[in-house]
Order: sequence, then structure tokens, then C-alpha cells
Amino acid sequence: MDESTVKRHERLRALQRVNLDSWRGQSEQPEAKTLDASIKKNTGFIKKCKTNLCAEAAQLLRDVKQLKLERYVVELMPAVYEGMQRCRTGGEYAAAIDVITALHARFPEKFTVALIAHMLKQLQAPSVAALQAA
Repeated sequence: MDESTVKRHERLRALQRVNLDSWRGQSEQPEAKTLDASIKKNTGFIKKCKTNLCAEAAQLLRDVKQLKLERYVVELMPAVYEGMQRCRTGGEYAAAIDVITALHARFPEKFTVALIAHMLKQLQAPSVAALQAA
């Protein structure tokens, strides 16, 4: 294997460890009193996830650790899903995976379960009535 393949596999293993630790409840959580609860910054974060999830991943990763996003998890999930749909290249998908992993580490039950449910809902076949109307 070449060097880039080895680095990619190491990165994927590290992400897998973070995700597994989150499901086990072993992820590090920031202290609530140090988090920024500003509505402007939190809604800006959601907007960036929706429009620039791939392009602004480095900033989004910093913001996940600094913002008090608990109130916005319900709004965050469809925004992240829409941002994922804007990814086109392997690098963009990798950046999106990093952001989703960080959100999963912060909110393993709230965010991840809701994101999976939303994705499954989007993948289900349309109803017969919707098909006949089209």
C-alpha cells in the first residue's frame, strides 16, 4: 500500500474509535458554562452546515467544541443532511464525515439517531398517491 492509502486507513480507524467511544458514553464533553449560547452564532453554525458543510469543515469543527448547540439539534440534523447532499468530491465527503463525527461525539443519542431516521425517511419509496399525482 502506498503512503496516502495508509494515512487514509489510519484516519478512518481514528474516526471509528471516536464514534465507538461516543456510543459507549466515553467521549469528552465540553463544560456547559464555557460554551457560547449566542443565538446569532448558533444559527450561523446551522446555516454553514446547510450551505457549506464541506467547504467550512475546519471552522465547523472548532464551532462544535465552542457553541452550546443542545437547543438546536433538531434544526441541525436536516441542515447537515442538506449539506451532505452538496458534497461532490472525496475530499468534501471526508470533511463532512469529520463534522458529522464531531457532532456525533457531542450528541450521540440526539443527533445521530435523528440523522439516521431522517436519512431513512428520505430513502423510502414515495407513496402511491404521490406517484399518481406526478
